[in-house]
Amino acid sequence: MSLRSGLLPLALLSLMPQLSAAQRAVATSGLNLRSSHSAQAQAIGHLAAGDTVELLSLTPINDYRHVRIPGGLTGWAWAKRLSLLPPPVDSSAAIDSGWARVPSNAAAYTWPEPPHAVCAAAGAGGDSATNSWKNRSDSAASYHPVSWAALAALPFPHNRLKHRADWSAGALDSLARFEGLPVSVEGFLSGVKQELPGKKNGVQQPGETTNCGAFLAGQVDWHIYLTQAPAQPHYLAIVVEATPRVRPQHPGWTLARVKAVSNAGDSVRISGWLMFDPEHWDQMYRYDVTNPATASKYRFTLWEIHPVTRIEVRRQGAWLSLDSLP
Repeated sequence: MSLRSGLLPLALLSLMPQLSAAQRAVATSGLNLRSSHSAQAQAIGHLAAGDTVELLSLTPINDYRHVRIPGGLTGWAWAKRLSLLPPPVDSSAAIDSGWARVPSNAAAYTWPEPPHAVCAAAGAGGDSATNSWKNRSDSAASYHPVSWAALAALPFPHNRLKHRADWSAGALDSLARFEGLPVSVEGFLSGVKQELPGKKNGVQQPGETTNCGAFLAGQVDWHIYLTQAPAQPHYLAIVVEATPRVRPQHPGWTLARVKAVSNAGDSVRISGWLMFDPEHWDQMYRYDVTNPATASKYRFTLWEIHPVTRIEVRRQGAWLSLDSLP
């Protein structure tokens, strides 16, 4: 049975700081409740797919979690068949699907670098509908403050389809409730990656389809990792992106400044447009968050703030624009 919409991956949530002893999980398929943390231990109960349990500890032992099932019976259940439910969200900072969504203003863009090629509003190739959201360049008159946890827990279909043209009407409607909302969220920066494609066998590889395959430094996105605490690994981050169509409006946005804010552990406030990126399904399901070789590529949500239109840093009790920092 597939994971239910809106559930966050077990390996990620077991590490997130907001979990408490009252954390709950849901069985993603049928499994036994055992007397100890071993497949050889006696089965003392059974969980059906969809049953909800309470976690009695946050750390698995031998890939088993200590749980309490409805009725009070306690035992051990295989962690790989449990998915943690999202943590409670502060209602004052939740995301309201009733807020007005703003359509993308994406238009054809001429690269400032020679030979001044034109990149279409929908990019070239890939998922044109998603690219049209990514390639907007407008700022909102105001942004709705939301919590990091609310964004982390935002539901989405788990269909693993990279192109919206392949999605059902119901799946598309689930995104339409939130996509295009102007939001602002506080957190910390835990790194930035300039999406420069490399060479393969001496041949320059193209950049992302949203940027028409362009690969120069001024033509690629910056993947910025927004976390709940400073210096956390990327798999605990929400990705927010500074795009080549927006960055020219902010000459003070430099990689050096973003890295300096990240290294300093300063609080930040990121504002921009809520967007869902289905092109990165493989980063949710192919990679193993417990494997050091692939954990840095792992994502727990494909909701992003993309593009970012405002970056502010908390200094001496005030929010300062990144543009104004020395």
